[in-house]
Formats: sequence, structure tokens, C-alpha cells
Amino acid sequence: MITESMSRHVAPGPSSYCSTPSPPPSEDDYCDCSDPSLTPSSTPPSSPSMDHRPKTLFRLLPTCSPPSTIQFGQWIRITVEALGEFGTYQREVEPGRVFKLRDGQTIMPLECFLLVESKGQITRVSTSNQHLRLERRALQSPNWDGLDNLSGPGIGPSGRGGLEVRVVRTMTGAPATLWINIGSETDRDIVPLVLGPIRLSTKAFNLNTATMEVLRPFNIPAVRGIHPRVMLLKEVWNNVPQGRVWDSAFVLKEIFRSEVMAGVEKSAPPLFAGKKTLDLSAGTGLLGLFIAGLAQMELEGSPPPIPTATKVVLTDLEQALDLIKHNIHSNKPKIAPNVELTAKALAWGASHLVRFRGVTFDTFDTVVASDVVYEAANFDHLLETLYGLCTPGRTMLYLGYKRRALTKDSEDLFFNKISSKFKSQHSLHGLDVHVWRLWRE
Repeated sequence: MITESMSRHVAPGPSSYCSTPSPPPSEDDYCDCSDPSLTPSSTPPSSPSMDHRPKTLFRLLPTCSPPSTIQFGQWIRITVEALGEFGTYQREVEPGRVFKLRDGQTIMPLECFLLVESKGQITRVSTSNQHLRLERRALQSPNWDGLDNLSGPGIGPSGRGGLEVRVVRTMTGAPATLWINIGSETDRDIVPLVLGPIRLSTKAFNLNTATMEVLRPFNIPAVRGIHPRVMLLKEVWNNVPQGRVWDSAFVLKEIFRSEVMAGVEKSAPPLFAGKKTLDLSAGTGLLGLFIAGLAQMELEGSPPPIPTATKVVLTDLEQALDLIKHNIHSNKPKIAPNVELTAKALAWGASHLVRFRGVTFDTFDTVVASDVVYEAANFDHLLETLYGLCTPGRTMLYLGYKRRALTKDSEDLFFNKISSKFKSQHSLHGLDVHVWRLWRE
């Protein structure tokens, strides 16, 4: 049953669905490149038949600038692409010469090892080195970058992929500078890539210095006679998906804008003012901040005082909160001075939600979740979180989704589970973004 407090969230029309960031990895989820069984063999593989050799010598190219300084033990995400001598242009002029896996391959493995300078020469760090160890693992959440599902460090059928590496110091006396060699010892048609020089530090280091930071302006409407407030949102374009705004957030933002403005014009009960809202896996914090600005407009446009406080909580993984906190600090006084805005860590899964509840003690009127459906391995944890945050008879949950790397089977699996747990209403918008309004009775 849709209560009076929820009715403004539900658009007219029947419910339908026509086509039917993730918890951080564990420390055990990596390969140790110092293990001799995982290091490249010094014996060249047998040459394949010339009839099956590709016509192009491919180069590994990074898709994002690597950091110049890293901390010992800090995981570095490296995404690469295999391109011919003409780069991406070759795909257009010679589509037959694009990267292809060999018969029977699902992934082209990427090997890696360290290089250091010793006595004026660049040398490879042996697996028996007592000072340094290089560890690797598969990319975490590859679907955020539109990459193939990768079973390990490597390149998928699209010619794109990567790995994550970290340098572990096992003894004092390690070199201050090194290089990382990335390539395929089993495929001689791939030119390897060397990243560096990279400085090593014992102190925590912000990887964003090797990335591009931009500000995006967003106008938040105001009551009659007042100019719109401008929010300046900081984005960090690097190899971490939380640092940028994804398409579904733009669509949800406009939905909220139009509904709040229509409500103010009709003197309807406020949508966000006097309510509690949670932005799940907020990324940059755009939606939560925009909602706070809309709530401020409702507070200023409502004749009688609203008796309860207005709260907006923005959540994400602990390592993603610095950007959210920066955007709250730089925008709250300008766009939402009378709204309580906070950033809190929340990973997906029932156990994490229990701990979160123990800190906030809040139930929410509105929950927004934009572009969180991207990795099938996390479906159950995401569903547990969505279900736990949605209070029957009170909470309206907005779920924005755009198909990127999920298969239709994975899509159907998730949304069939959604339909078994929630009442829903679906709509399709520009940018091919689907929006579900979900609630529990």
C-alpha cells in the first residue's frame, strides 16, 4: 500500500519492465608474483602456425596515467588496451586488424615484474629478491570501465583489460624508485609496457595527483524571485569509478527537479524537506547534494514551518568518502544551509547494514541508488542492502540503471529478484536510463 507520505513519489501509470561503484576485495584475492609458479617462463612457447598469426603487432597502452608516487602495500589499478600502430584509428580503417584472442582463450593473461636501476643499468628484480615483492590481482569491478568480465589479470575479447598491483617491502634497503613491466610472455604479438619511474613512499599518498580534477556546475532552482543556486561539484577522472558522475544520476536529478518544482507551484506537501534521504553509493555526492538543495528550496517556499529536521546521508565505501566530504564542505553553506548533510561509510551486504544501523538509528523516507547494478557477483549483497534500507509503508526507493556490460541473462536475474521483493513502477528516459520506483508494503 502506498501511504500518503509516499504518494508524491509515484508517477501515474502502470508498473512495467519490458525487457524481462562493491564490497572491497579481501586481502586473499591476489596472486603473488614472487611465487615462481606465477612468474613468466624463460622458455619461449612454441610458435603457432603462421596461418593463425595476426596481421598486426599490438602495443599495450595505458588508458589512464599511472601515479608517479605510491605507498608500499598500496594497490594500483592499471587499465590497458591493445592497439595497432595506428591506435584506435586502425579500428576504422582496417576493422579486420583489431585485437582477437586465440582459439580457446577467454583472456590473454598479463604478467608483471619489477625493474630497478643498479650500477647504471636497468635490471629485472628476481623472485628471490629479499627487499621487494610485487603482487597482482584481477581488476576489481571491471564493469565500471565497460571492460569484459575478466577471470584474472589480463585482456579480454574487446582488447581492453588490466590488473591491479602493489609493491610490498619485505626488508629495509629497498630502492626508492622502480619501474613496472607489464606484458604477455605467452603472446609474442604484444609489445609490453613499462610504467615508471615510480617513487616508493612509506607514507600514504593520494593517487589523484596523477589524475584530472574538474568542476561541474549544477543549477539548483530557488523559490520565485531568487536566482538559482549554483553547486560546483568536483569530479576526479582517474581509474576509480566513484570519482565521476554516471548517466543515471543526471536523469534522476532532473526527475527530482521537476517533481519538486511542480509540488512548490501547487503548494503540495514537500518531497524532501522535513524528511530523511539516503544516497546509496553516492560517488561524487551529486544526487544527495542536489536533493539537499531542493529540500532547501522547499523549506524556503513552504508557508508554515516544517516541524521536523531535514537530513540527507550520503554513503559509499570508506575510501570514497574524501571526495564526498569535499563536495559537502564546499557546497552546503551555499545551497543547503538548513539541511543536515553527512557522509558515512556503507558497504553492501546485510552485515554491513546492521553496523550502519547501529550508528545512524535512522529510517529513511527516500533512498536513491544510481548506477549500482553493474556486477553480477554483487547482486545478492546489493539486494540485501536495498531491501534493508526500505521500510515498509514509508520508504520510496529510486533505482537508476543503464545497461553497460551486463548480459541480458544477468539483467533478468537481478530484476526478477527485485520484482519478488518490491512493488515497482518502471519508466524509460533519455540516455537509455531506466528508473524504478520501489517500495515495500
